[in-house]
Amino acid sequence: MSQLELLRSCIPEDKQSEVERLFSEKGLVETVCHLWEDIWTDEEKLQAENDTKTRNEKSKYYKLLFIEFNIKEHYNQVDSHRHFVQKAYNRLKDFVPNMKKEDAEKHDLSKYDFSQAIGYTVRWVHMTDNDVWKKSLDDHYKREHHHPQNVGQERMSQRYLEESLIDMVGSRWERNLKGDENAKNSDLVDFHPQYLTRYHKEDLKVKYSFYSCIDYGHSGCGGAGVLNHPTGTFATQHYNGHTQYRPNSQCTWKIHASAGKVVRLSATAFHIEDDANCDYDFVAVYDGSSKSSKLIGKFCGRDEVEVVSSGRYLFVEFVSDDSTQFNGFRMRYKFQQASAGCGKHLYKCDTQLCIARDFLCDSEDDCGDSSDERPKMCQSQKSSSCLDGEFLCGDGGCF
Repeated sequence: MSQLELLRSCIPEDKQSEVERLFSEKGLVETVCHLWEDIWTDEEKLQAENDTKTRNEKSKYYKLLFIEFNIKEHYNQVDSHRHFVQKAYNRLKDFVPNMKKEDAEKHDLSKYDFSQAIGYTVRWVHMTDNDVWKKSLDDHYKREHHHPQNVGQERMSQRYLEESLIDMVGSRWERNLKGDENAKNSDLVDFHPQYLTRYHKEDLKVKYSFYSCIDYGHSGCGGAGVLNHPTGTFATQHYNGHTQYRPNSQCTWKIHASAGKVVRLSATAFHIEDDANCDYDFVAVYDGSSKSSKLIGKFCGRDEVEVVSSGRYLFVEFVSDDSTQFNGFRMRYKFQQASAGCGKHLYKCDTQLCIARDFLCDSEDDCGDSSDERPKMCQSQKSSSCLDGEFLCGDGGCF
């Protein structure tokens, strides 16, 4: 007697047609049969052909299948998850080169039951409240040769790694973002870097190719959505420190802090075309939600960018012309209390710029509005710079 025949024999007649319909769906038989082996340690009960013994266990089988395992809800979850895994594949295949290959196109990522990739799918199942699903899934993966517990020193194939990453994105899209069609790639892959460590092993190519899609959103140039996570990064297209950005770019990012917070923006890397007025290639930062807001500053060359908004919004624009391109930039932002200002090591200008305190009162307008060169402030600073026993001269010197 096969496992499927045994299961049918244990289900009341009025439920058999429903069970057979569910079993007829692709992949469901294998999942349920694996579950049976996982949950019931006494395999003789599963393989028994003795009708009396089978009848005696009928209530347990029925309870396990329809109540504890909840096969109807399982099917609904699987169907939904396949959909989001497929959407994640369609979204990310352009950013992960191997996903463009013909064999990858033919591989139907939407037909996983619990999704056969390791990783975030395990977390996806664990976010449910069904202990039987969790045990079944964990037991199954512990037997897989490519599971992290069983890998040892071997490297997992890049193909398998990429499927795992796509599955993680599909899980986040469905569970955390509720299927939002306007979700940006930076939203879909916003998980802590520690989650990557078990997948990429020594294959850094997978890690960096996946990180690259975090940076450039839908089109590789800004995004239609809003950056509203407490901290995050964005960059010029395909930024990796040595690839040049594209000519004739016009990219925008809108950052929206939560209530009571302001946005602090800084450049962790910055190299674009330089000129005195930043007229050709430049980054413009506005103290608000659009270009109509107050301009904080324009940056180019190798400028240091450190800005704190006056309110909840910052609007960032990057423009390049058709002539000279450089490596581009990577920006980091975070939300903070307004009272934090620029921190104790920097001075906050009236223009919302943060500048080094060494630039105060140096006869250079570093803030853009001369708020770093106010006579009263500079007089006080020079006075405080004289040593004990010295006096301040009219020219600012000490004697």
